[in-house]
Amino acid sequence: MGPGPLAPGPEPPQFFRRRILLAFLVLALIYAVVTFVVPTYVLELPLGLFTLLLAPGYAVGSLVLGPKPRWAWSLMVPLVVGLSVAINVALGLLLLAAGWGLPPTIFALVSLALLLGATFFWPANAGPEAAPRFRPFLREELSLPGHSPPQRTLAYGLLLAIVFVLIVIIYFASVAPSQTAQITFGITGAGGTNLNLPPHGTIGQNLSIWVLVGNNGSYQQLTVVVESMLNNSTPQLFTTTNWTSPAVPLSLGNYVRASDVVLLTPGESLTLKVHFAFAKLGGYNLFFLLETSGGQLLRQASWSLVIY
Repeated sequence: MGPGPLAPGPEPPQFFRRRILLAFLVLALIYAVVTFVVPTYVLELPLGLFTLLLAPGYAVGSLVLGPKPRWAWSLMVPLVVGLSVAINVALGLLLLAAGWGLPPTIFALVSLALLLGATFFWPANAGPEAAPRFRPFLREELSLPGHSPPQRTLAYGLLLAIVFVLIVIIYFASVAPSQTAQITFGITGAGGTNLNLPPHGTIGQNLSIWVLVGNNGSYQQLTVVVESMLNNSTPQLFTTTNWTSPAVPLSLGNYVRASDVVLLTPGESLTLKVHFAFAKLGGYNLFFLLETSGGQLLRQASWSLVIY
């Protein structure tokens, strides 16, 4: 007679546990608070590395597989790490495509949301968790029994590569999160060149220039401001003109300020054609300012001309 069927080996200890979910939940919450309140990479890097390397994959694995033991820990750990990296890379690509950079707070909040979902949907009939045999079992599994030294080297190398990729993501998210396109601003005359800015004009003559605004990688509301001043004159209290339509000439006297609010999407470029009509003789200096909605100056340009 041939040998009988092999006796089943001992069932691996439970991998997905509610208490571990709660521990990851607290860790993700701390990470989110740090990125929002004290955004310093000294804290963000270690918290982010540990949280993002394990928490998203552990939450998704808990949702999909549940608490019942299924496979050895030597398979479950790479599964969790791989899921975490895949989730974070996909999220990073979406954020970059939307022009939002890599804000660490969003990574923290996504991990927190996944952990909250896994905790909420944890089955009520899961029963008590098995007594932990964590350290001896983890030590045995990390030694990769049954594998040759080259296989172990390859496995450890892949794990280090995954950790390195995640460190790079967290670094750019926490240390250099705002490496996006910069705001551009300028003025041109006809034909799109500064050389065609009109150097002179007459009283009542309509003159036109183009104001060019290029947004960075964020949604924002900006204010384009035009200020005019006669040379060698004492600035008076300026009168504010609502810049409701670029087709209406701006009547510029001694000192006039006109503004227009523009709402720009990430990477959007805008060209405004502005018409002027000067009411007094003399030399004028015109200043074009680009400000935030709070009044902070971002960019400026100037233009001088003489009205005969």
